[in-house]
Parts: sequence; structure tokens; C-alpha cells
Amino acid sequence: MPDLASLDLPTEIHTPRLLLRIPSMQDVEPFQNLMALSHEHLQRWMAWACTLPEIQVTRERMEQSIQFFHDRKEHLRFMIVRRSDAALMGTSIFNFLDWDTPKAEIGYWLGKDFTGQGYMREAVQAMLEYGFNEMKLHRIEICTDEENLASRRIPEKLGFTLEAVLREERRHHLHPEKYINFCIYGLLEREYRGQIPNWSHTPDLML
Repeated sequence: MPDLASLDLPTEIHTPRLLLRIPSMQDVEPFQNLMALSHEHLQRWMAWACTLPEIQVTRERMEQSIQFFHDRKEHLRFMIVRRSDAALMGTSIFNFLDWDTPKAEIGYWLGKDFTGQGYMREAVQAMLEYGFNEMKLHRIEICTDEENLASRRIPEKLGFTLEAVLREERRHHLHPEKYINFCIYGLLEREYRGQIPNWSHTPDLML
């Protein structure tokens, strides 16, 4: 188990096109606007997107994410920003932190105007670098709806193994008469080390 007090985690990750950084309270309104523009696009796959939260709720969640980063618990969230114009594009998160193993699950979403351009693969690749090198994780998971092919392509292109398909694991949030299958992808630290030479870049980390 890593010594959490000794984990001097960088607050920014730079890739060729993206800046991943920890949240700030200045993100509240842009993030609220991004959710408002994208919630219809996202709600097919994400139950939370069916109802746009009030801005006060978004503010409270942003405060919580900032505190969690400093406490190294619950989750570590990053805002995804395009470097060319500083546009807030989406978010990625280390969820379900288990420091005993240690392991985490990566979650992510992009605003509808930013999809289909390879941004999320670039962001998740940077998250893997951060998770295995800075957080000292042993295992990273990505879980997604079996029918969400765009989301599934991310772990598949980054060397994850499809470890399980949980059949009819939950009710569909839009169609409660239907059940969805859930895919669990996993990547171990040693597997990640073996594939780094095949990647086109290594993210730069900043304190």
C-alpha cells in the first residue's frame, strides 16, 4: 500500500493537445454550461445526465472534488481542457480508489462538440501514465455499457483486457423494462509497462 502522505501528486498533465488539471471553483459555470449543452447526448449512457443539476449542486460537487484530491480519497477528478483555445471539453476521474490493492476505475465523458476526434483516447492514455507512475496503482479498470461502442474502443485501443461481461447487470435508466450488459476491462501495471514503446507520446506532468 502506498504512503498517501508521501504521494506528491502533480496537479496538471500535458499532452500534445490537452491539459488535464484538477478542478477549481472557476470551473463551476463553464462546467454547468458544458453539461447543459451535452446532457441529451450523454443521457443514453449516463443516468446522471438525465437531469441537469442545479448550479449550487455543481458548485458543491466541485468543492468536494477539490477536497478529495487533497485528501487522496474517494476520487481524483481532472478537467479536460483543449490547449489551443482553453476550451473546457469534459472530465476524467479515478473512481472507487482502493489504496490497499492499489487500484482504481477510470471514468470519463466529453461534451458533444468534442467527440470523434481522438481527444478521449489521448486523455485516458495520460490518465494511465499518471495512475501507474504517480499514484503507484497496480490495476486500473474501465467499465462501460456493452452497447456503448465508442466508449469501449478506448480501453480496447489502449491494451486493456475485456475480463467480464456482466449480463443484465442493471436496469436501463431510460427504459426500465430493459436490462443492460456491463463490460469490465482491466489493465495491470506490468502490462502497461510492456506497451509504452508502442505509444506515440508520453504525457508531461507538472506539480
